[in-house]
Amino acid sequence: MKKLTRIVYKCGLGFAVVALAGCASAPSVMSSGDNHKFPTLQRALKNTSNVTHWKGCSGSWGKYYRECQTEFILQTVGPAPLISGSVKSGNLPAGMQGLSDAINISRIVTGATMAGIGGVASGNMALGIAGLLLANGGPDLAGLKTYQAGNAIYATRFFANDKEAKAETPQAAILEANIPTHLAGVVVGHTSWKDHGVIWEPHEMRWRLGSGSYEIKYKARPASVSVRLSPVAVWVTKLKPLANNYALTDQWKWGSNTSVSRQEVNTQAFSKKHPHWIFVLARYKQEPLLCVNGVCKEPTKSAKAES
Repeated sequence: MKKLTRIVYKCGLGFAVVALAGCASAPSVMSSGDNHKFPTLQRALKNTSNVTHWKGCSGSWGKYYRECQTEFILQTVGPAPLISGSVKSGNLPAGMQGLSDAINISRIVTGATMAGIGGVASGNMALGIAGLLLANGGPDLAGLKTYQAGNAIYATRFFANDKEAKAETPQAAILEANIPTHLAGVVVGHTSWKDHGVIWEPHEMRWRLGSGSYEIKYKARPASVSVRLSPVAVWVTKLKPLANNYALTDQWKWGSNTSVSRQEVNTQAFSKKHPHWIFVLARYKQEPLLCVNGVCKEPTKSAKAES
C-alpha cells in the first residue's frame, strides 16, 4: 500500500429525514445463514434501541444541511471517519478533495487553534464544524468530546453503498475482538474478546430511524477497568451529502495506565497487521495520528510536506 502522501479531504455524514417514523425498521445486516457464525453479534443486532437523542436534520438545505450532518457525526462516532477521509489510500471514497479542510478539521478537533478557518470556502465541512463548536447550546456532542479527551483509537474503512457496508459488519466485529488480543487475552466466538475472566461482547445496536447509520455497542461481562485496550463499538455511518459513501468504524479505549508513546507504537503495529483499515489515534491536546499499513503521520505535517 502506498504511504500516506496527499491529504485529499472532503467528508461528512448524511442523515435522511424520516418520512413515516412508525414505518421504519432496524437494518438487516446478516443473512439468517450467518447466525450460527456470529451468535453474539446477531443477538446484539436484535437487541435494538432507537436512540432518540441523536438529532435529525429536517428542513435543512445547503450549508445548513451540511452543518447538521456534521453535528450528527460529532454526536455519535466522532470525527475519526472525517480524519480518516483525509488519507489518500486504496479504500478512500471517490471524489474526496480539499486540502485546507483536512488541516482545519485536525486543528478544530484537537482544540489547538481556529486560525485559518475564515479562509476556507463558505459552506464546507470545516466551516460547519467551526460553527458548531462556537455556537451556544445545542446537543451534547459526545462523540467529539470523547475524541478530544484522547485515549481512544479508531479504525475505518469506506464503502460505496449501504449494502456493502452492512455486509462487512461481521468483519468489523471480528477486528473489534482481534485488536486487543495483540496485547493480551483471546477471541471468544469470533466477535467477543476475553481477558482476565472478563468478556467483551456485542451487546446492543443503537440507531436512529431513517439515518442509515447505527452503532453496535460492546459491553464487559462483568465490568472491568483493568485491561490495556477494550472494545467500545462498531459504527456504520452514512456519509452524505459531501461523499456518497459509507464509513465502517471500530472504536477502542486505552487503559488509563497506557502512555501516549506506547499507544503510538501499538497503533502503528495494528495498522501494519491490518493494512485495509485506516487507523486514527486520538491524542489529548495533540493532533491525531493517522496510520496506514504501518506508516503513521499527522495530517498537517503531511499537508505541509506536499505543499
